[in-house]
Amino acid sequence: MAIVLSTLTATATPARADCYRPNCWGAIAFNRYTHSWGRALNYPNMWSARNAANYRCSGSCIVIHFRNACGAVYVSGNGYGWATRAYHNSAKSAAYWSCRQRNGYCSFLLSGCTARQF
Repeated sequence: MAIVLSTLTATATPARADCYRPNCWGAIAFNRYTHSWGRALNYPNMWSARNAANYRCSGSCIVIHFRNACGAVYVSGNGYGWATRAYHNSAKSAAYWSCRQRNGYCSFLLSGCTARQF
């Protein structure tokens, strides 16, 4: 499962195409200051998922991506935490603890899961 964290700025509307299981990509983009966000699930490749999520997010957004998995983000007044895992609840729990360890009180921002075949 590949994971990359980066900052992008939106440029153009990406085309959406469904993925073919078990190769489904998803991405979550979020602005750590304004808490705006974008989510893209079930794209055929990493870059189309990242671009679609980033397009839906306002401003300079941090983008995480995942393949055949789930991602989640928690935020606080002074930071954030994120995680990707095979299951939704596991991703949310790991993101919460990632945020809390560094930032104290954290609140849920968003999550998402791709379609996948086990």
